[in-house]
Amino acid sequence: MQKDKFLVKINESFIQALGIKCDFNNVIKAIHKQEISLFSQHLESDLSFFEEINSLIDKMMNIIYHPHFQTTTNEVVLRSEISQSLNQESFIKTTNDPSLWKQKPNKEMYPEYVHSIEYIDTLNIYENRVLIYVYEQILAFLENYKSQTITQNSSIQEFYKQKGLVFAKHNIVDDLLKNKKRIAEFIQGDEEKIAEMNTFLKVYKKAKRIKLTSFYKLLRHEKIALPLMPTNILIHDLNYNSIYRFYKKYLVVKTEKDGTTYEELANYIFIRLIDDLITSKYKFNKFSKIKINQLILHPTKPFVCRKDGFRYSIDYQFPNIDVCVSYNKSALAFHRLTIRDKLSNYSFIDDRDINTFYITLNNECDQYFNVVDININKQNNDEHIFDNLFKSMRVNIPYKNDKVERCPVCGGMRLQKDKNYYYCDNCGSKLAKLKIKSKPSLWIQSLWRY
Repeated sequence: MQKDKFLVKINESFIQALGIKCDFNNVIKAIHKQEISLFSQHLESDLSFFEEINSLIDKMMNIIYHPHFQTTTNEVVLRSEISQSLNQESFIKTTNDPSLWKQKPNKEMYPEYVHSIEYIDTLNIYENRVLIYVYEQILAFLENYKSQTITQNSSIQEFYKQKGLVFAKHNIVDDLLKNKKRIAEFIQGDEEKIAEMNTFLKVYKKAKRIKLTSFYKLLRHEKIALPLMPTNILIHDLNYNSIYRFYKKYLVVKTEKDGTTYEELANYIFIRLIDDLITSKYKFNKFSKIKINQLILHPTKPFVCRKDGFRYSIDYQFPNIDVCVSYNKSALAFHRLTIRDKLSNYSFIDDRDINTFYITLNNECDQYFNVVDININKQNNDEHIFDNLFKSMRVNIPYKNDKVERCPVCGGMRLQKDKNYYYCDNCGSKLAKLKIKSKPSLWIQSLWRY
């Protein structure tokens, strides 16, 4: 996977700011003095990448129309009148095989059939299978870009992270009318994005043509072992070499199906989370020391902060951030922030006492439930996104009844009680009864877990 250059660079700044004393306060001071910016100042564009793919598709088409092939020879038995001139080996085999000979009326013997050589040209060679492999990787990327960027990123659905419209007393219709300008900016994009989209559409249409060729249809089911190995053709033929260089540049390191987490991304998420909470007036205890091991930040103790009477203990253990929330030690709630560079396979964690959130740079799974989309670009930054996440961990409502009969989230009657906690079998919400500011309240520790 390709590490983001901005994240690599900002992590160098984090490590430098920590200094030899590993003091986390130095990082926060550097951020607030604007010596370190948590956001990239320019919008990354895929335009040059699409242009590179466009050039590679042209080279692939050149190969398809003028490919390398392998000639194989097979021994065959043919009627003598249709065979070509025999070589020495075929002649000897024919003379030594009496079953091929026939007697003429004049008693002379002649070969009715002869041993011969058949030459077969095949496209099924290693280098052509390499082309198909790289092509299918490119096409998968283009298909994903099409489904995600066109249908989601520039849409009202993506703006609100919501599918469908409801006509309840509180809904998004009023907000749609109120935020028309912001929504217009979000869905229309800038000139650079328009140029990027036009180039993408041209490349996508061109790439789809390869699937229609007999070359592709012949080789598409052939398997190839990874990693790809350089051969004379892949090195010395300019067209084939372009394919191999693209593979080395972009495809050598593969991510897992649901994305992966590299050190710089996880460190960035952790520090951005802490800074967001500080800016949102969460009161932190003294920061623990930070150790660095193989580029990963390791707090020696969990970070602790408070707001509205709730206490948050934040423990960063690569690649996850675990958050334990409590109120006067009378009840606990556990949350796990799972970090992924991209999220293409949403997995429900079946643990009723741990609420899992996915933090991702690239949401490809078409799910919004408990998914936090992070953007590193200044232009697309969602301010205080982690404050909103932590607010969801302390939702509480006044509740005077001695016993909880019905789930306040979904209205279901299938509640299970375990000590001070209630679990809804219908929607998966977890609840706790406690006193908040001396008033009986119901703490909704997790909402709609399934």
